[in-house]
Amino acid sequence: MESSVNPEAAQAALASIDKSRADIADQLVSPWWYHPALGVLTGGMTMVACSGITWFVAAVVPLVPIIVGSILAVYVVGMILLSRFYYRRVGVLSDAHAAGLRKRRNLAVWMSVGLFLVGNYWAVTEIYNNPWPRAIAVGVVVAAFTVVWGRRFDKAMQAALRESA
Repeated sequence: MESSVNPEAAQAALASIDKSRADIADQLVSPWWYHPALGVLTGGMTMVACSGITWFVAAVVPLVPIIVGSILAVYVVGMILLSRFYYRRVGVLSDAHAAGLRKRRNLAVWMSVGLFLVGNYWAVTEIYNNPWPRAIAVGVVVAAFTVVWGRRFDKAMQAALRESA
């Protein structure tokens, strides 16, 4: 079987693909506000989740379901708006699967930090009765980690696209 494509046309097609990947890598620059906003949303939601508010407390204190429901609504609406603003600004939505082999490392880091936080959260629960100091601490750590690791992940995504280009 012989190919009807000449070598120069094939090289030009490959060069065009490489240029497209490099262009996408240049386009995948998150706005400066993206990761801090994502950190506030995830840290805030984590703080509420770690606060010790249970449905039993919600049944006894009438305002708790309204407060928790409002925070959950702010989180969901915030995440939807954040992804829409990001898509309008960048023009491409990226996900963790696009990072190729870096996906495993990214998942391992996230899981390690998550397990560390959960372990410390439950250890502190046994020592102190007041849930808010630990909930605030975990929320702040999650927010800071989201900002720092999110920016690192963006750079890793860009590098992966450039390497394959």
